[in-house]
Amino acid sequence: MSIDLPKPAGGGFLGRHDEEGFIEALGLLIESGRVSTAEALIHYAESAGEPHAAEFLRGLAEEGLPLKLVYDAFSVHARIVAFKRNTGLLKECQGKKIGLVMPLPPHVMEGFLGLPNLVVITPDGQQLPPPLRRRQLSEIKGSRAGRKIISDMQIIVFEAFRKDSEFFLDQSVADVIDPRVIPPTTLMIVHLRPHSNPDDQPLGASHTISIL
Repeated sequence: MSIDLPKPAGGGFLGRHDEEGFIEALGLLIESGRVSTAEALIHYAESAGEPHAAEFLRGLAEEGLPLKLVYDAFSVHARIVAFKRNTGLLKECQGKKIGLVMPLPPHVMEGFLGLPNLVVITPDGQQLPPPLRRRQLSEIKGSRAGRKIISDMQIIVFEAFRKDSEFFLDQSVADVIDPRVIPPTTLMIVHLRPHSNPDDQPLGASHTISIL
């Protein structure tokens, strides 16, 4: 089977979703019977704003593969792309001061928790995910304290919604991440959430941004 893989845009294979969340959503659609053909799966990817995923799925469907194999092949490919990308990002984080700003899913945090010089910043109204509350973490609690320390970070990891080329932050996250006080050399690593929030604030940063 020969498939020309689509080129990632905007820093990742998926533009608006994290790989695990998108794979899980596709699986639930198939299990529930809402999607019963590869063509319907392609349509869902298109409607979800993931043209690269739709193109990859279309290439699999054109090979005549059944729906389950199309889904399995996509799942493996998406995870491989994410693994290679995230491994490169983690190597870049070695030896640098890193700030993880809540909220972040546990699976996103896990890759960073073994690194030195790491602090977890919990803004007002946010909490650590339950699986991590018993871990030995260096945690900065409160928006004011987080805002005070954020300028010392060389890498900042946080969640955002992306619309076109703009990123939008939850109000509690925006209270901490103020581009005006963050050095221009700081790398921002964003975990994408697929939906907007009513109180989202634009990031408005000129910093280098990588998609996790």
